[in-house]
Amino acid sequence: MNRKSCTVGTLRNRTRKKSAARFNPWIRELFFAMLFLAGCAQPVVIPLKPAERIPPPRRTEAALFENAQRLFESGAYAESLSAFGSYLERFPRGVHADAALLKTGAIHRILGDLTAARQAYDRLIRQHPESRFYFRAKVDRLEIDAQQGEHERVIQEASVLSEAALPGELRLRLFTVLGEAYAASGMLPEAIECYLKGYHAAPPAQQEAFLSRMDAVIESMDESSLRVLVQRTDDPALKQRLVLAFGTRAADGKDPEKAVDVLSDFLRQYPEYDEGGKVRTLLETLSSKTAFDPYTMGCLLPLSGSYRTIGQKALRGVEMALVDVNAVSNGPRFKVVFKDSRSDPEAAAEGIRELDRTGVAAVIGPIAEAEAAAEEAQKRKIPIVTLTQKESVARIGDYIFRNFMTPRMQVEALVGFCTERLGIRRFAVLYPEESYGKTFMNLFWDAVIAHGGTLVGVESYPVDETDFAGPIKKLVGLYYPVPEEMERAVKAGTAPEGFLGGSGTAAAAAAPAAFREKGDPHIDFEALFIPDSPGKAGLILPQLAFYDVKNVYLLGTNLWHSEKLIQMAQKYAQSALITGGFDADSTVEPTKSFVKRFSSVYGERPGFMEAVAYDTARILFRAAGQSHVRSRAGLKNEILGQTGYNGLTGPTAFSDEGEAQKTLFLFRVKGDGFVKLR
Repeated sequence: MNRKSCTVGTLRNRTRKKSAARFNPWIRELFFAMLFLAGCAQPVVIPLKPAERIPPPRRTEAALFENAQRLFESGAYAESLSAFGSYLERFPRGVHADAALLKTGAIHRILGDLTAARQAYDRLIRQHPESRFYFRAKVDRLEIDAQQGEHERVIQEASVLSEAALPGELRLRLFTVLGEAYAASGMLPEAIECYLKGYHAAPPAQQEAFLSRMDAVIESMDESSLRVLVQRTDDPALKQRLVLAFGTRAADGKDPEKAVDVLSDFLRQYPEYDEGGKVRTLLETLSSKTAFDPYTMGCLLPLSGSYRTIGQKALRGVEMALVDVNAVSNGPRFKVVFKDSRSDPEAAAEGIRELDRTGVAAVIGPIAEAEAAAEEAQKRKIPIVTLTQKESVARIGDYIFRNFMTPRMQVEALVGFCTERLGIRRFAVLYPEESYGKTFMNLFWDAVIAHGGTLVGVESYPVDETDFAGPIKKLVGLYYPVPEEMERAVKAGTAPEGFLGGSGTAAAAAAPAAFREKGDPHIDFEALFIPDSPGKAGLILPQLAFYDVKNVYLLGTNLWHSEKLIQMAQKYAQSALITGGFDADSTVEPTKSFVKRFSSVYGERPGFMEAVAYDTARILFRAAGQSHVRSRAGLKNEILGQTGYNGLTGPTAFSDEGEAQKTLFLFRVKGDGFVKLR
């Protein structure tokens, strides 16, 4: 070994020895410690990053859900809610995610957190539309909306749910919550309909709950709503409850007769559904309070005073009707209680009060005092058929009727026939300055316009006038003198239109001035209407002929249907068209036999008043004789519903407003009599 090598090796050995001398104790201890740990410690596991985790086995998901379910079933709701939350956090799309959401919503409802419950149900509906819990969540959510007062939302949401798609238990819950929403929204008939569906769908043990809900809604309904619902439903279970509620209120109120009808109808339709005889018992109680004899009629007519002549005519018609109906009746005999209205409104009102105390079913009449009598009859709920022309009478109330030939009917018949059958388009009116004349003039004007015609002339005269030259001249352009300058203007064709006309004679301006010089009339109308008595018409018609008013149709009201007109006007009345409500010369039954018997009894031929009073009585007798009519309210409804009565005054029915609907007769003067045109 050379010196250099020896020196380096020597130095290295010295250094190693020196270091070993300095660290040997520490190294020795560390070495023994490591040997000890290596023999005792378990292997160290280094955790992986989250992205590198291995999916847990399926039994871990099931175990989490089952644990949450056990906590729920044991009543540990807070712990169960936490457990379901953990499950949904780890397995948001897991096999049991829809069930976990349903249970989460249920727990929140139990704990009173409706907002959180709704969120859970919404999530289930949104994320799991195919779930078997989908419809349950829908119904659960509707119940929460109802609890929070969101009734409109409940109605809207429930309307898109198919009842058929829901299993039985959910369908019952739907009917319940929807019924509650309807009831809270004031939609009471709809609420009852829901409860009724629930009643029929529920097993017997649950039906009583739906009936109780129906009863609560029925209790809150007014009489009008109850009556409508009674008419709408054919379900006996519901109908019995409705009629009992309606009848009970009517028994305590002022109109028990309506309830009598409702209860009677129910027993007639569903006698086997009167549970415990409640309907029959209530009906007997109410019937004892309603003094009603269907075979007794009242008749209120002016048998004295200024209208006694007309009243006596109507009386004879009613008497004839009473004899005729009892002659053919196999049942109880009808009778009529007569009262005199004395041509006085107050006496007419008192007559209604007296007839009410006798228990009459209805009242025939009166005539001139119709308004006062009608108001009293309406107050007492007595059907009354008045014999008046007054337009306003039937509008007093639903118990008021009018069976008469009205001015409106007459002008409609005249104008309709003239325009549709005769092709007339230009009309004129000559009328008296009083109520009758003004009423007919205005109605005639309206009818002409409605039928596409033109009213080219309208003139009036004082009610006591006997010389009609003035209004006739005005009507035909003979009244005003023609200034020379205007004559020249007419000849030159420069005159302003209508300058020669009086009231209603605008078209006379077209007439040559030479006609004025000769006194020739300018007649620019095809028909002339004169609404006045036969006596006045008998004076007017000859004067029209004197002023060469010829070749026009003369139109009159039913007042012209009188021998007096022919006696006074004679040839000047020929071909006049007249309205009428009765044809005493008819060869058709039953009119022919009626006229014969009436003439034999009273020594004179009947007129319209006798005939319309006869028809009115027969209409009431027929309505009251129906077996299902057990009250005045029922009689009123029967009068409204009657059709097919073809009497002496033609086919008659009543509108909902109580107005008689008739087709009037039309007559033409021919020779010494009248010929019926239709």
